[in-house]
Amino acid sequence: MRHNNVCDCIVCVDVKMEPSLLPVKPNGYSTKTTTDDGARLDISACGLRSTFECSYFDIRVTHPHATSNVTMFLKKLYARDEKEKREKYEERGSFSPMVFLTTGDTGTEATMVLKH
Repeated sequence: MRHNNVCDCIVCVDVKMEPSLLPVKPNGYSTKTTTDDGARLDISACGLRSTFECSYFDIRVTHPHATSNVTMFLKKLYARDEKEKREKYEERGSFSPMVFLTTGDTGTEATMVLKH
């Protein structure tokens, strides 16, 4: 499973690949939140959750058999990767981290989005 293959599977209205986030000042955001000029997400899609709401997604594909992951239970691996993405983007809007494994499995949030 490859990162760009996952991006191509999201079907919705007004889907944009690698949209730029609006510039913001770092004041008022946590230190882990991305506030850099030119910051990008992997996907934005309007109409997925409700008619006029745009949702934003950032994708991570993780190899569970990598040396750094091999001793970790899959549930913890998903939770760690989803948490890192949430800390980076969640304060910026309606955001869902999409975590996938190279084995084809999906994280909790990715599963909910794909079922929707």
